[in-house]
Amino acid sequence: MNPDEILVGSLALFFALVSFLIGVGRWSAPYQLRTFQAVAKRHGKTAARGVWLLISLAFFLVGVAVLLGFRPSYARLSVGHYGSWGDFRGTPPEILENSFPWTQTLQIQAPHMLV
Repeated sequence: MNPDEILVGSLALFFALVSFLIGVGRWSAPYQLRTFQAVAKRHGKTAARGVWLLISLAFFLVGVAVLLGFRPSYARLSVGHYGSWGDFRGTPPEILENSFPWTQTLQIQAPHMLV
């Protein structure tokens, strides 16, 4: 498992815990946010608590999915790419002298050049 995945998954679980505590606790400061004020004004404080609990559930599901390594079919780990910050396993490729043609010297002939 990649250390980035551990960080992102555990942060998502932490935010799930915080939003769950907001949803079931007595802390009223988060309900002063504009979105939650609108929900509470239109549907009541219980609905605003339900929104916090839904956010908590979403964070929890994302955290568990990241920590278990679930990913869509189009997403791949960057494994073995030299120079990437992904999971690097292996040795860097041998760089040959002629691998980079732009590093060869270029001679410019300028007959009327002022120095």
